[in-house]
This record gives sequence, structure tokens and C-alpha cells, in this order.
Amino acid sequence: MLLSAKEVESTKTFATKLEGIQIANWVKSGNSADDVFKALKLDQTGDKLFESPMFTYWSSFVAKRYSNNPGSEMFSTFGLHYTDEALAKILPTKILISAKNVDSTKAQATKLEGLQISNWINGDKSADDVFKLLKLDETGDELFKSPLFSTWTTFVTKINKNNYEADIFKLLTDKLGDAALARMISAANNVDDTKKLATGLRAEQFTSWFSAGKTPQNVDTLLNAAANSDDMTKKISQDYAKFFEKADERLSMVN
Repeated sequence: MLLSAKEVESTKTFATKLEGIQIANWVKSGNSADDVFKALKLDQTGDKLFESPMFTYWSSFVAKRYSNNPGSEMFSTFGLHYTDEALAKILPTKILISAKNVDSTKAQATKLEGLQISNWINGDKSADDVFKLLKLDETGDELFKSPLFSTWTTFVTKINKNNYEADIFKLLTDKLGDAALARMISAANNVDDTKKLATGLRAEQFTSWFSAGKTPQNVDTLLNAAANSDDMTKKISQDYAKFFEKADERLSMVN
């Protein structure tokens, strides 16, 4: 009823006051975040948690009740009702939804995602652990398009700030193989959101090939260039040939 009243301009102010009174009563009564979570039936929303209008109501209570660190309390409550895997999936979804709506909700969701990443770090999760947790190993060619891929790369960046691209490259090479990864990097290079990462991964891949002694001819064989005459394969082949020539020249100058 309060939520409906808040949608109507003539009753919005009154409804907001009543909501504030209810929150104050919960705080005064010593209700926990989980008590109110269940009272508002948020434990029954499943993967629609962040889409429920009751979520904002609950988060307002948590902010009042746990003013020093509401985010941690929220996350502790989520942990009582969701596995890491389930929560990881609905948090990025919320970020995408809120991006189209209110900036304040987007900021809140981003903060919660940050808390989740911190929990993984504190739990000594590896890049591979989180990759599997998010089921990114099941995305196939759609890996770079998954919103969860961004969550994973953010995590990897946090655990290895100085050389995160090398970590990402190594794991993706192990999962996908050289040829498949080369094509995925090319595709990602054409998308603004993944272009920066793709550029770094391409440099890692070419450097790895050169260090392993792979000539342009070796790479053509790896890419099966004779059978794949598409523009993407041609560009990878041409770009590596240029990279190889420059790297070989630099190596000759040093020697």
C-alpha cells in the first residue's frame, strides 16, 4: 500500500513519512537486516530481488540500522539466502537494469558487486575459481559479451593489479586455445566496452607466440589460414607478421 501511495503525487509525501515511521519502528525494536528481509518477503523473490520495489525499502532500513557499514550487512544477509553463484548472476543484471533507470541504484549495485569481489579475495578464490563460479567456461563464443565477464576481469584486476592482462591471457588460453582466443580477441576489439582489454590481450598473445618461436607461417597453420580465408583470420595473420618483423628486428639489434 505504501509503495502504491508513493507513486501518486498527492499521497507521496504522506506515504514517505509512514515508510520512515515503519523503518524507525523496526530500528527501535532491534529487528535485524534478515528479519526485515523476510518480513518484506524478499527471500521469496529469487533472481528478481533487485527488481522488487521492496528492495529499496529494505535497503533504506539497513542504511538506518547499520549506518556505519550498511553494505557489509546487506551482503551478509544475501549470503543467508543466495549462493555465491546465484548472487554473482543477479548483481550484474541489476547493474544493467539500473543503468537505464536511476544512477543511485546503479551506484549501490556496483558497490555490492565490489563487496562480493572483496569476499572472493578474502576467501582466497583464484581467477580460475571465480571463472568457474560464474560459469564463464560455459559461455563459448559469447564469453566477451557476458556481463559476468566484466565482473571476472574486475576481480582479476584486483588480485593482480600490476600484471592482470597476463593472468587473464593465460587462463583464457588454457580454456579456449590459441586460435579460438585469437578470433575472440579480434571480435572484442570491435566493441568499445572490451576494446582496451582486447588490445592488451592481443599484445600478450603476440608476445607469447614470438617468445615460443612461432613464425608467421606457424601462426597461419595454427589459425588454419589456408582453409579460413575470412577477413578476421587474414587480419590476425597480417598483424602478427608485422609484429614478428618488428620484434625480430629489435632482437637482432640487441644481439
